[in-house]
Amino acid sequence: MFTGDDFRDLGWRILQTFTNDFELVKAAVNILSADGGGGLEEQNYDALKNAGDQWETTLEGRTDSKFKRVILWAGDAPAWNGEIPSKAHTYPTRPEVITSLQTANVKVFAFNIKFEGSGIDGSSRNDNLPKQATEIADATGGEAFHRVNNIADVRDSLCKALRG
Repeated sequence: MFTGDDFRDLGWRILQTFTNDFELVKAAVNILSADGGGGLEEQNYDALKNAGDQWETTLEGRTDSKFKRVILWAGDAPAWNGEIPSKAHTYPTRPEVITSLQTANVKVFAFNIKFEGSGIDGSSRNDNLPKQATEIADATGGEAFHRVNNIADVRDSLCKALRG
């Protein structure tokens, strides 16, 4: 489990490496909070690409094939994409994110609280390429869910997809 660094658009930090210990996961989730905000775009691509690139190293993901590699991505804002001069930072591009996740054999399931084509499925101001979440989920064999206000709304679909 990882998150952006204090929601300030640069960096990421690991709250909990992969584990089968529910109490450790629960403790990491309970640390999360939303604060700040204000900007439209977030660093979704940084987090997704880092997860793909560091699945077996920093995140301590399992290497044996009997376990499925899945990312549950939830949010309400599109990702920064590419070079942002005002941020003096270059964010990964969508193709770079997809390549990283496909190379690591990770499926992405996206939970967008907004309509299809907006929120994490929208486009950043610097690329105008919509469907961020849909394209990444489709390219990795996952699925994008839109207008998710209650996780129970998609529980059955997610369970079915994970069994398949």
